[in-house]
Amino acid sequence: MLLVVISYTGTTTKTKILLAFVFLLSITTACSTQSLVMPLSCPPDNKKCQRNLDAQTLSLIGQEAAALQLMCMDADLTDVLGDKCTK
Repeated sequence: MLLVVISYTGTTTKTKILLAFVFLLSITTACSTQSLVMPLSCPPDNKKCQRNLDAQTLSLIGQEAAALQLMCMDADLTDVLGDKCTK
């Protein structure tokens, strides 16, 4: 639990409201999250989606090198990954 003590001595009502607003905003901002949802299956004939899922699965089971090589089969990704892709 977060406890914040603010001294209101000598402050105006507008200042008190502003401080309360900033405090509430900081709490809601700190508690917000974003999530990335990955599909568990790909549409038929979507080879890039399937490749990405296969690479993710390989990485999750500890086969990072195999996942990287799978991703390196795409010429666009080879340019991005550079020296990490071996031929």
